[in-house]
This record gives sequence, C-alpha cells and structure tokens, in this order.
Amino acid sequence: GGYSDYYRIPGVPEILYKRNYHGCGKRIEVQRERRTIGRTGGDVLIYTELDSLKRYLGLGKCLDRAIEYLCSHPLEELDTGHYEIDGNLIYLNVFEYETIPEEQAFFEAHERYADIHITITGEELVGVSELSAVTVKSLNKEADLMEVGGAVEHYMHLKPGKVLITLPEDAHKVKLAVKEPSKVKKAVVKVYTG
Repeated sequence: GGYSDYYRIPGVPEILYKRNYHGCGKRIEVQRERRTIGRTGGDVLIYTELDSLKRYLGLGKCLDRAIEYLCSHPLEELDTGHYEIDGNLIYLNVFEYETIPEEQAFFEAHERYADIHITITGEELVGVSELSAVTVKSLNKEADLMEVGGAVEHYMHLKPGKVLITLPEDAHKVKLAVKEPSKVKKAVVKVYTG
C-alpha cells in the first residue's frame, strides 16, 4: 500500500536509507524505504498519520516509548499543561494558542531533544529547515533551545490526525497561520535523543 509519510535524504528521490539515531544514549541503525521531500542534506524528518505512527518503532528506545504512549493515550481530553511520561527523558506539553503570521513566529532548534508535534484541534503550518541551512542567533544549553534565523525550506500542514517529528537536525517554526489566525490546541512530546 501507499504511504503518506515523508522522509528527506540528501539529493535522493526514493531509495533505502540508513540512519544512525541516538535515542536515550543508545545508537541504533535502521533501514526503511519511503518517499522523500526534496532536501539537499540532513537526515530523517517524519510527517505521517497518527494511525501510522507505530511504523516508526525501532528508531530508538525513548522514541519507541513516546510512540507507544501516543498510540495508547487519547490526547483530546488533556488540559493544557505539562505531563511527565518518563521523567526528563520523555514528557508532553499541551498548549492552546492562536496561530500567527510567519514574520511573528519564533524559529527554533534543539540539541538534545526531538519534538513530536500533534494538533488536537485546529490547524497550523510548521516551517522546517535543516539546521545546517540556518544561522544560530542564540543558544540556551540549559533549556535546550536555539534561536535560529534563515529561510524555511518546507511547510508541513498539521491538523488533527497528522504527526510531525522534528529531530535535533531540524530547525522548526511553529504556530504559523494556515490562511488566517485561528485557535489551536496542540501537544508536543519532547523526546531525549542524547
């Protein structure tokens, strides 16, 4: 059957890729075949359906735990706030906000955590660029937060049922209005990658 998943591989349309993934401090090599989004460099970006998320089990111990949690815990009933799944290794933040024009958005990246983005209600765009294609403006190591500047390479449309996983190689600009500002309830699972 067909996939609605998107991966990026340096300059290669559709082939088998090999990825080294550091999850919870353990190195794991994985091979899969999927469609790519035209990137020139970087590693794996996952954009898929929530119902298909279990396909990505095996990429890392912490990511596996996060995926299992998301597949077994409905997010619709969660209030805004912080939820620990596995201490500082895996945790969930639920936000409610109004989407904004791109020029008002914060462009960020992380060194140690992957982010799993899921809109519970509403829709937004998330701009994503390879970290090597942007400029680091500031770095807060304690908060694992980089502010970056540069152009967005791809826009991913998040609506209920879609999942975007950004890894430390991915700078991302969130809260972007699809057409006009609108209300969104969103969950972001933070997954330690080392």
